[in-house]
Amino acid sequence: MNLGGWLLLTVIFSALLLIVQRAEWKRRIITALIMLLVGLTVRNYAAYAMGRGCILAWQPLCNTLVMQQESSAIANATINVALVSAAIINLLYWALFGRYNPVGSSDAIKVIGMYD
Repeated sequence: MNLGGWLLLTVIFSALLLIVQRAEWKRRIITALIMLLVGLTVRNYAAYAMGRGCILAWQPLCNTLVMQQESSAIANATINVALVSAAIINLLYWALFGRYNPVGSSDAIKVIGMYD
């Protein structure tokens, strides 16, 4: 597993999940769809970037099918562990803070003018 990639992806996926979690009820579906598109883009780029990484000093060995499959498996494992870690972090956030501080509603906003 790629430790640096796991840490970076966990932070990114946690932020995306937190945005959806703290979105207003009326706009949560559209927010979830947008964050899903962003998350899929991040996931695909991470799979591409980590799947091309090679730790061998001699570059022709990196082009073999076995090494490419190994790099791809490490990338997918890192991404999956980052997704699970992000979900656990957001679940803990919701349990500790989110339940007691519900998301506000735009209907509750009152604008106070000069004569109010």
